[in-house]
Amino acid sequence: MAKHPSPIDLPTKHTVEFIQSRVVPGAEIIEIGCGEGHVAAALKSCGYKVVALDSEEQMVSKTREKGVNAFHASWPAFDCEPVDALVFTRSLHHIHDLTAAVSKVRSTLRPAGVLLVEDFAFDEVSSAAIDWLLELLRSSSARVLVKPHPDAFVTELLTAKNAMRAWQQNHDHELHSANTMLRTIRHEFSLKEITQVPYMYRYLVPVLPETRAGVAFIDAAFQQEKALAEQGAFAAIGRRIVAHKD
Repeated sequence: MAKHPSPIDLPTKHTVEFIQSRVVPGAEIIEIGCGEGHVAAALKSCGYKVVALDSEEQMVSKTREKGVNAFHASWPAFDCEPVDALVFTRSLHHIHDLTAAVSKVRSTLRPAGVLLVEDFAFDEVSSAAIDWLLELLRSSSARVLVKPHPDAFVTELLTAKNAMRAWQQNHDHELHSANTMLRTIRHEFSLKEITQVPYMYRYLVPVLPETRAGVAFIDAAFQQEKALAEQGAFAAIGRRIVAHKD
């Protein structure tokens, strides 16, 4: 039976392509912050040996249902044998003791191991980027597709009197900035790449239907966000970091 199309498929594909481009096939990978296991399951299907971690037990259960070896655990309080790659998928900004987290990565990686981080610079968002997202959400096509969810940030954004203030209130609470994460990683690793990529389109996932129309909408949003960032209309806030042991 063919897999039912879902808006999560596109950001999952982007994350998996990033990892595949930096980690050799068949490598052993730990993914930290696996969520429902979409990325971990995709990596496993590509031949990687994956261990997935998440601090929420419900997420771990959903990941296991996808056939992934998953654990209910918080980093750095997880011990294992050395691996080839360790990936933080939009999770590093949440980890309280950032220094301990990055130090544990170094001791967990094999000598030629790689640290990959996919995250975002929440404090660098521009009003232009937020205005673009709001305009998209208020478009005629969005009004047909978008089903506001009480836990989704865009639901709050649509009703906010001050969009930038809503963003700040939603994000500026004990989250590490991209610069803080970079400084900590540089202390332990040799930084090889720092790339800015689209990120705002990911906020659409929870409010779009699992239909081809929902998938087409998020794909169009991604393409538009990418084009606008390349044109200089606003800066992309997504960050991809690649770091090696010295």
